[in-house]
Amino acid sequence: MGGCRSIAALLMTLAWATSVCGADLPLVDVTTGDQPFPAEQALSGSRSTPELCRAVPDGLWVALAEAVALPAAECIRFYVAGTSEPDSRRGVEEAVVFFAGDAVGGSLEHDGHPATPRLLFPEYAQTTPAGIQRDIARTAAFLHWPLFFVARPGVYGSSGEALKRTTPDEMLLMKGALDQLKARYGIHTFHLYGQSGGGTIVAAMTNLRDDVGCAAMGSGLLDVRQWLTERHATTRGGNTDWYSPVEHLSPNTLKAKIIVVADPRDRYVSYTSQHRYAEALTAAGAQSVEVLVAGHDRAFHDTTWDALQALHMCMKNTPPQEIKRLLEKPGLATMAAQRLHQASAN
Repeated sequence: MGGCRSIAALLMTLAWATSVCGADLPLVDVTTGDQPFPAEQALSGSRSTPELCRAVPDGLWVALAEAVALPAAECIRFYVAGTSEPDSRRGVEEAVVFFAGDAVGGSLEHDGHPATPRLLFPEYAQTTPAGIQRDIARTAAFLHWPLFFVARPGVYGSSGEALKRTTPDEMLLMKGALDQLKARYGIHTFHLYGQSGGGTIVAAMTNLRDDVGCAAMGSGLLDVRQWLTERHATTRGGNTDWYSPVEHLSPNTLKAKIIVVADPRDRYVSYTSQHRYAEALTAAGAQSVEVLVAGHDRAFHDTTWDALQALHMCMKNTPPQEIKRLLEKPGLATMAAQRLHQASAN
């Protein structure tokens, strides 16, 4: 009987592990061409297998040695422009990588159950692989540099749960995806930029990798604790296990050239949380600069174009203070000081 109870307990444990590792989620849709990504999968989450991932165009099967909030492996999809598969003689020495912002939002209810996930912008339901390819082709032409768009978990063709964002596991998945791109294309140096939650990933990569040249974060969530304090909250996207870049600065961080791009009027990611990261970089002796710009949406949050410009200047060896002089919008320094004063008063 004891053996039966042990087997039963083991089966229950395996069933629980299968459930929490995402086996009850639908298989990721292999979306191609002008077919829109399924919005319902972005909201529900999806899973994959090594076999299915091989059928995903430019899919990378990324496994984690240890995973806490996410399954132990995901199929991470990428899009590339400005390069081709290298031959045996020559690879891609330097490449640009873009990480997009959050596409799905949601938080915890008071009883601890997840709120209904929602799309943060309705345009996601009309986004297609072909559209992404056209966009990055234009950006690669502007940069005159190979460009990769790496899709975060659960969106734009990658498997996973988009709501479980800003976690250590997400950062390790993105690091693993870059590892595979590096091996496939022979990349020596990555230049990274990202918007909002994508900026968080960029900051994480500067902490975790020693091959980042230039890095630009547009409206990035860079000090999660400060952001939560200002929002009187304890969770980030339904997670209490978050990755806050400011708390993980490392010797790797000091090797990169970092531009923090922010609008002090940002309604989604507080300026104070971005500025505290910029201050920590300065205190650590990083090669960094903070640039105040005007966001391109009503929430003063979209600074993607400014981050791209800053990255491009950095890649051309423009000094940090010169980047600031060329891109910073006059008059925002006063607004930034007011935001910092308000935050300290609260």
